Amino acid sequence: MTAVRNNDIIIGQGILDQPTHDMQSLDNATASLRQDYPAPEYTLISVNVTDLYADRTLYEFTIKQENISQDSTGFSVFIDARTGDLYTPGQESAKITADKAENIVTETFPLLHPDRVRVRYNNSPDSVHAWVFTMFRENTTILTGAMDPETGQIFSFTRSIPWEGRQADPLLEINAAQKIADRYIFEKNRAPLSLNMSEARYNPLQFPQKTVAGHYVFIYNRIVQEIPCDKDGFTISVDSLTGEVIGYDRRWNTPDSAFSVAVDPLVTRSGATFAVLNKAQETYPASMEGLTIISAEIRWKDHRSQGSIPRPGSIPLAWKVVFTDEVIRAKPFSSPAVGWVDVQTGKILDFYYQH
Repeated sequence: MTAVRNNDIIIGQGILDQPTHDMQSLDNATASLRQDYPAPEYTLISVNVTDLYADRTLYEFTIKQENISQDSTGFSVFIDARTGDLYTPGQESAKITADKAENIVTETFPLLHPDRVRVRYNNSPDSVHAWVFTMFRENTTILTGAMDPETGQIFSFTRSIPWEGRQADPLLEINAAQKIADRYIFEKNRAPLSLNMSEARYNPLQFPQKTVAGHYVFIYNRIVQEIPCDKDGFTISVDSLTGEVIGYDRRWNTPDSAFSVAVDPLVTRSGATFAVLNKAQETYPASMEGLTIISAEIRWKDHRSQGSIPRPGSIPLAWKVVFTDEVIRAKPFSSPAVGWVDVQTGKILDFYYQH
């Protein structure tokens, strides 16, 4: 068919008037696309049929996210013309297929009884490659998560908890919830891991109608050479009423060889703090009077760009100095400022301080 415009969508060549046994209708393909890219957040620009990827016929939609630069030309999203599933170029190279990923998810959460499970492959250069999955019941999302496409290990998930019918106060104490979180990490990783818990807090569920019992959050840091990492570790959420684990995030991506050899620091805590204060004064001199140091701890600075492979010994030890000022404290939900100082040289390795 010659390219035509229908309902403000440019329809390209290869679109059939009627579906066949091996090709979904355009309406069905569009409905499948809209599950992940709903209106009005995303606008459909055009659609055509392509067979350029993996010996399969695909609907190629060009879509655009609203509320961004009007100069954006949009991006491509592919729907398998036979199955109606999302397709990401490169997903056929994953050891775990889409069908296998769906089966693993269903077997991992047998008590949720979803109406359907949807998986899509993420190969964004800004994040780890993963099968991203969503469980639905009665068109409501009940759980989302991500799976390693090479091993099938689920490394993160979040379960939705409805507030209707929940009482106001927790039934579970925080110490009991922590034991559940500790045991869950052990069971999922099949071995004891060197960890230290750096934060434990209770988050109530707050809605305009009321505040009800929420969940406990526990943050664990990976320990390397008896020193905590800043990024690698776990975050576990436990329902304060049922004791169920409703959130899991495993961050364990750095090889042991990437860490440098831990040595006694030459720079003291006061020296590191002084270096950060000097840098802060250069950045916002008018805010020095209200500046407050929250913490200063030695940690592995194990943040790295996704997809990069760290060189052996490249992750340094550093003082992590966390601070705020009156401007930061006045902003709701703002993050504190952070300065990283090399423990041997006193050089500032990284500095995040914004108003």
